[in-house]
Amino acid sequence: MFLGLSSLFAPVSTASAGTIEVFSPTNPAGASTLFADIVQPIPGYNAEEQAKYRGNTTNFNQSLDNGNGTSLINSQPTFIQQTVSNSITTKLYSFSEHHYYSNNGGPNGFVFQMQQVQGDVTNGPTLVGGNSTPVSGAGIYTEAWGTGFTSAEVPANLSNGGLNHTVTTATLANGNSTPLAADWAYFNAVHFEARASIANTVTQVWNLSYTFPNTFTVLNPQDFVSSFTATPTTGIQTSFQHEWLVTDQDLRYVDFSIQGIVAITGTSGGGEADKFTVSMKDLSYVPQAVPEPTSLALLLLGIPGFLVLQRMKKR
Repeated sequence: MFLGLSSLFAPVSTASAGTIEVFSPTNPAGASTLFADIVQPIPGYNAEEQAKYRGNTTNFNQSLDNGNGTSLINSQPTFIQQTVSNSITTKLYSFSEHHYYSNNGGPNGFVFQMQQVQGDVTNGPTLVGGNSTPVSGAGIYTEAWGTGFTSAEVPANLSNGGLNHTVTTATLANGNSTPLAADWAYFNAVHFEARASIANTVTQVWNLSYTFPNTFTVLNPQDFVSSFTATPTTGIQTSFQHEWLVTDQDLRYVDFSIQGIVAITGTSGGGEADKFTVSMKDLSYVPQAVPEPTSLALLLLGIPGFLVLQRMKKR
């Protein structure tokens, strides 16, 4: 029987202490301390939200969806999207996602931003003081899903050439636009995935990092992989690289952020074969059964011990 962690942990505030465990390409089993029951994390757990950058040059290449992917379900939108460029191959983009939480009317939800930065796919990003440098004139592409946002979290579109591009609504098949309902449910894990599954495509990630409240403790920070590459022949699974941050908290009630730099070389037209995603998921697991003291004693003693116990009871 699979039990979600939501059945064990109650909602918490940003001030609550939490624990994070890393599952990475170099340490797929994690620290085996907090979540020893997880043998191998895999995609497919319940997603509540996903930020995606994909290798598409004819349609959108930046999207934020509600866990149901980029599609329409019963004519209702599941995602918001835009195009950061029609010629993205080999270009480097900063990639940041911030989950905001406020219990006093402030911002609640997800803000996903991308901006082209200096560097190349051979040498990586150009860093100044440890930070990436935007390409001159590069706009900020923002997608926001939630409530209570101000210009501090979601910049307005700029009229002078439209350098900043902000999308907060989804376009239906009939051309009308509507906000996505802020209906995400419990999630306790952040899943990173780099994919490059057709010939001549490469997805590269550099300087991947995460920022959680200082009340959180990371069990195995040394196992977090900040830079990795997916090609059609590499990865935990062919064409894939995966990394997880798994926590013992309901992250709906935690303010945190993810940031990094990504580049896609070669494009697949449809775009789903080469992409980088950050997903919020409910990571279920199989808990180890702990025998009751009497059952454990019988197990250790075996049948002879059982008979002894029975005789003692008759006395």
